[in-house]
Amino acid sequence: MASWEKTSKAGFDFEDFCVKDINEKKNPLAYRNMIKENYSFYDIILHDGNFSNEHHQKTAECKFDELGAITGNVCIETGCNGRLSGLLVTKADYWIIGNGVTMYLTTPTEIRRCLADNPNVEYKKKHPVTQKKGEVKLMDMYLIPKRIFKEYCLEISGMDDMTYEKI
Repeated sequence: MASWEKTSKAGFDFEDFCVKDINEKKNPLAYRNMIKENYSFYDIILHDGNFSNEHHQKTAECKFDELGAITGNVCIETGCNGRLSGLLVTKADYWIIGNGVTMYLTTPTEIRRCLADNPNVEYKKKHPVTQKKGEVKLMDMYLIPKRIFKEYCLEISGMDDMTYEKI
């Protein structure tokens, strides 16, 4: 099992990769969320140039899971140490999920629809995940086979080929 430092760095590197990729291909005004209180809700603000206080800026959550390239599953987190997290607390308009080989662009609504349409996907409750300094967190998560998950995506591509056209 990889260390927390390694997996955490991979997650932050994926967020940086997504911002840079979106800036170059779709939206030069997109930027990484730096408001600590909003970290759990979304990672990227897809700023569209409208500065009105009433205007909602679209947001994206980035999830990186290198094991997904090996297992054939997409991991969707729903809880951590007895608290709701991931899909159950997100405020993001889009989710960008990567595994080092493939990227998936979807929405929380589509992920929820996938789970409703496929009630037999594997659900792990209180699955131990080692975090920083050997601390073990108990994660709740769905493991959705990629063959099912792909039907609920706006775009699927290689890591360098995402166009973000549906954002």
